[in-house]
Amino acid sequence: MLSDREEIVKETLAWCNSVRARYHKSPLNVLPKGRIADPHSCPCGAATDMYVGARYYGLKEGGPNYPLPSAVIRFIRLFDNGDLPEYIEKRKEV
Repeated sequence: MLSDREEIVKETLAWCNSVRARYHKSPLNVLPKGRIADPHSCPCGAATDMYVGARYYGLKEGGPNYPLPSAVIRFIRLFDNGDLPEYIEKRKEV
């Protein structure tokens, strides 16, 4: 049985892959790493190549906004709070 956190990640990956399929992109096996509070390069934004906010998503070029599924909203909340460190992209040292 999956934990709540594992279920959220699984459902988020499935959602990202469903969006990718609409644009004829191959499915991912894992979510990419991303930057906190960045709707373009968070894991969901990186996976879908879309703007993914806290509750809505859409095309990066200002297209319409669509509501996110509840599991994805929960994933984004956990991620932005730093509670999913395995998906946080490390900043490069200069």
